[in-house]
Amino acid sequence: MGEAITFDIANDTKKGLQAYNVLYLNRLQQAQSRTKSKVVKKQNNFIVIILVSILIFCSIPLYQLYKRISGVDSSLQKTIEYTNSIEAAKETNPKTFLTISDSSSSNNARRNVGANYYQCSGKTRCGEMASCDEAKFYLLNCPGTITDGDGDGIPCEDQWCGH
Repeated sequence: MGEAITFDIANDTKKGLQAYNVLYLNRLQQAQSRTKSKVVKKQNNFIVIILVSILIFCSIPLYQLYKRISGVDSSLQKTIEYTNSIEAAKETNPKTFLTISDSSSSNNARRNVGANYYQCSGKTRCGEMASCDEAKFYLLNCPGTITDGDGDGIPCEDQWCGH
């Protein structure tokens, strides 16, 4: 009762006037609005997914640029600074740097430490050394090192310069 409806009328010879194509307007609008809201929600979800994807896609190169500019990825910078400081120290005090004899080689030839130039910087134990060459340098050039426990002239035998 009280609902708005539309219908068509047909005259049936046996039954008289008949209503057909009956539409309940209130019910139709509610059903249509539910269907429309579902479609709108799906469209909104799709748009949000697209926008988030674009945002992520664009932010990756920007973050990499930020890392390079801000120095977050500073390992290269530290390496450059370390190399520059070693070169400067080598120029000011060349006696601190060493060419080490490698007694383990068959021809007993002298070899240069190469790009790894060392200087006495307070390291005293094998755990502070980074290589056998560095341990040899400290043993021969830096006072107060505790790298040759048995006094045989080979430093850090257990860690770096083992037999």
